Order: sequence, then structure tokens, then C-alpha cells
Amino acid sequence: KKMKQWQRWSHTVIPSLLQPYLAYRRLSNHFRNPVDYELPTCGCHQTRKLRVICIDFNALQSVDLAVCPCAPAALQLLWMGYFPCAPLGPTLAVSLQLLSFVRQLFM
Repeated sequence: KKMKQWQRWSHTVIPSLLQPYLAYRRLSNHFRNPVDYELPTCGCHQTRKLRVICIDFNALQSVDLAVCPCAPAALQLLWMGYFPCAPLGPTLAVSLQLLSFVRQLFM
């Protein structure tokens, strides 16, 4: 299971998030400002609900996503300013601002 998860992260999820991450980072002025995002309307009719707990500096919030192959959870979370804790069907996400802070503290 761990090997399959690692392969999904390294071969699918991370490469698909690289350009959106760089765009988000630029638009948010290095995570200082929120970004208004709107995913395109999906026509694949394979939508399912996914509840994700999002962790910020000062709060936990529960977010309901409508995920499908056109709008995967990882991409939606990234545009909301969060990074998922699992490659497929994440139930937890951490704010990019918090991750950046932790990276600066410990590196």
C-alpha cells in the first residue's frame, strides 16, 4: 500500500500540482494573500462528495468538496491554499502558509 501511495504521489499528484502550485504562490504573493479561485464547471457526471479537515495557524475547518476526475481533491485544495495529506481521497489538508512557516523554522 505504501509503495502504491508513493508512486501515486511521485508520478501523478505532485507533477499535476506543480504548475498550479507555482501559479498560486505567485498570485498569493508567497502565501501572504488569499486567492479567489473558481474551478471550471465539470460535465463528466462522476462527482462525489469528500469532507476534508483543513488545518490553519489558528483553526481547523471542515470543507466539503465535490470531486471528480476533472477536479481532483488535491487540485481543489491547492487552489484553496491547502496541501492534501493523501494523494487520493484526502481527509486532512494543511495550509500552504503553515507549511511554509514550518519549513522556514526547521530548515
